[in-house]
Amino acid sequence: MLNNKKSLIMKRQHKRALKHYKHGHMQEASEILENLLKRRDDSEWWNDWASVQLARGKSSDAERGYRKAILLQPENQVARLNLGIYLALAVLMASASVLEPKVKTDIFNLRSDRQPKSI
Repeated sequence: MLNNKKSLIMKRQHKRALKHYKHGHMQEASEILENLLKRRDDSEWWNDWASVQLARGKSSDAERGYRKAILLQPENQVARLNLGIYLALAVLMASASVLEPKVKTDIFNLRSDRQPKSI
């Protein structure tokens, strides 16, 4: 009976964390999820914590959380998808920062009042 009561309380806290997340209250969501994770390693909770960290701009924590969720439950498709999206975006952002000067040059050369440079 005690375990059922604890489980019910934790489910309610998890729902509360999700409400905070949906309303943009990331600090509150993060604190609730961290407290839950201190009590029990749970793949869904790690995934949700990781998403909160990503929303807070803490990308390395987000990646760590998604990986922990997958480690705990390899069949967690939501965590796998989230990690994949995160990694794809990280690659795009890194590529954009490398390509940015070339893109700026190309855009500059396409302006109608400029002639393209000859090779």
